[in-house]
Amino acid sequence: MRLFKKHKRSLSVVIVFFNMQREAKRTLWSLTVDYQFGVSVEDYEVIVLDNASTEPLDGDWVCGLQENFSYHYLGSEYPSPCVALNTGVEKATGEHVICMVDGARILSPGILLSMKRGFNAVPNAYIYTLGFHLGHIPQHKSVHDGYCQKVEDQLLKEVPWMEDGYYLFDISSPAASAREGFLGITSESNCFGLKKRTFEKLEGYNEKFVSRGGGMCNLEVHNRLVGCSDLEPMLLLGEGTFHQFHGGVATNTERLAPILTAFSREYSEVVGEEYKPTAYVPLYFGKIHPKSTRFIGSLGPG
Repeated sequence: MRLFKKHKRSLSVVIVFFNMQREAKRTLWSLTVDYQFGVSVEDYEVIVLDNASTEPLDGDWVCGLQENFSYHYLGSEYPSPCVALNTGVEKATGEHVICMVDGARILSPGILLSMKRGFNAVPNAYIYTLGFHLGHIPQHKSVHDGYCQKVEDQLLKEVPWMEDGYYLFDISSPAASAREGFLGITSESNCFGLKKRTFEKLEGYNEKFVSRGGGMCNLEVHNRLVGCSDLEPMLLLGEGTFHQFHGGVATNTERLAPILTAFSREYSEVVGEEYKPTAYVPLYFGKIHPKSTRFIGSLGPG
């Protein structure tokens, strides 16, 4: 007879970092109860995976942020976060897992409560968020104009985002995947949730994606999840994640074209066909915050 461990919390946040000491300070702050409203430490856990960083996070510091935070350093032969993310889900005790494959992304302050409410309303939901870039134009463009960590640090000082994270919408732009706005269709999400057992049934992230940053692993998993008949795609309105500049392989480079070509080639080799977004019609859940109203509709090319 198999014994099942009782879940202690309803949500498990699994987040992967690679050489992100600067970015982790902000991202992990945005996962504390002092920042996220309407939730307590009993509602969720945060599982931090340090993916073979040459400059790892301080595990004691991570665990000291809040009693529901844990830290795990993983060695890896590939610069891809897929194995680390799947490992984190294995460690999760929550009924639902919230996956963040890129630790450079600050959350808006209503994500955890909205996820919790969304799963209460639709238990089999695949709940996803839109992605934004810090800076007034997407970072793959702003890098050509000198956008860098120093510029971003100053930008973040201009708004009281640590007290109210919705101010991040004032200093951000939509990622290419979010250019259609909240009422459009996105091709990926950097913060999404679903039942742990469903994630595992669908075999999670495809570990054959071994490129730095995971290549197109995030688009592939989104395609699979929105196309799964057992799941109900649900977009969180008025919430999002905000990408910090950290020298990312695709978001923060001046030579994007050859990288995308390599990613597309890997996708075709792994999946067996060229990338094509899955058509789907999502449910919309939550409310539009006043500071996010300008992102309701299409915003043109990302």
